[in-house]
Amino acid sequence: MASAASAASVADRPPDGDEAVRELRARVDKRLEDRWHEEGVDASPNSEDAEFLRRVYLDVLGRIPRVSEARDFLADTRDDLGTDWCASC
Repeated sequence: MASAASAASVADRPPDGDEAVRELRARVDKRLEDRWHEEGVDASPNSEDAEFLRRVYLDVLGRIPRVSEARDFLADTRDDLGTDWCASC
């Protein structure tokens, strides 16, 4: 039997699905933007795909991507490329 604390934490989680992920991402982005504005900080410009891939691999996996991984990533033309690749890491 689940405790009241664990049942409450499950209830607080957003539902699964793409829309829930987009809503959560938007809320996090808004909080960051608000704080940056308060502190007078400007966001960095978006990086090129190859730079993005290298940063993700270094940050998440602690290594640079293999040549085959980089080629696959750079050949992919989906709009949500970064999201999908981050999830697969």
